[in-house]
Amino acid sequence: MDLKDGRELWRTARRPSGPYDDDHVLATGAGLAVILDEDDRWKDADAEGAGPVLRGDQAVRALDLRTGAPRWKAAVPKGCLPREVAVGLKQVLAALACAGDEAKLAAFDPADGTARWTVPLGGRRPVASDASMSFVSADPVVLKVGEPRRQGVNAFLAFGPDGRRQGLVDAFGSHAAVADGRLFLGAGGGVVAFDLVTGDEAWRSGSEDPKRSVTAMHAGGGRVTLLTRHRRGHDELYVFDSATGDTVDERTFSRDEDDGNGELTGLSRYEDLFVAVRRGDGRRQPFSAFRGW
Repeated sequence: MDLKDGRELWRTARRPSGPYDDDHVLATGAGLAVILDEDDRWKDADAEGAGPVLRGDQAVRALDLRTGAPRWKAAVPKGCLPREVAVGLKQVLAALACAGDEAKLAAFDPADGTARWTVPLGGRRPVASDASMSFVSADPVVLKVGEPRRQGVNAFLAFGPDGRRQGLVDAFGSHAAVADGRLFLGAGGGVVAFDLVTGDEAWRSGSEDPKRSVTAMHAGGGRVTLLTRHRRGHDELYVFDSATGDTVDERTFSRDEDDGNGELTGLSRYEDLFVAVRRGDGRRQPFSAFRGW
């Protein structure tokens, strides 16, 4: 759709969804719209132990983002099918479920879809193919992985541009962001920063007050911005230096009775403004804007 006037520019069909109830079937970037195709016969094939039905060279395809013209189809390794896709400036990525009950990560050239590398997600043992996989960042590559079994992997995995495994950070909290070579995780009423190469904790800042919780987070431009909610009836905004964790700014906003039980649910940046989205009481969806730092 053209954002200026809402005019439809192009459309394309997509193969029906398979057994995995994932919404990440489209990724954009580098002038591409990369589509993850699935096959509605996967469910029956898996039940019969026959493996995927859709051919691996038909599962990922790229279109020109402006015109919808086909650009390429990527061939994933035999016995594998993609679960998630992401697009970075220098490569297209796909998280794969493969035969032998193993999850892998593959990278493709954004120019023509040529396979660059494929690596297993696991270290000493494979990560199960039914693990949840979601890209937190495509450049650098950070993937959140969660296996369904109790002792399974539940962590953020970082990979270098050549696919080599780098840091591993155990998953916690409900907010994650990648910027400036670090992974930031919301924890309690604050944030914890981790080095992507080593997985080591770099710093932690903010309150550990159990009455305070992070409701939205944004990282970029050397800053980490948190919106938090306090049980005493006010919202707070904190800005930290992404390199050191030092507090750059903090503000408190009183909640009026009109806010009801609304919750801050999103934070994005537009030019020099931060725009906060609040889930209202069903009658409205308020927005707030704050001057950037």
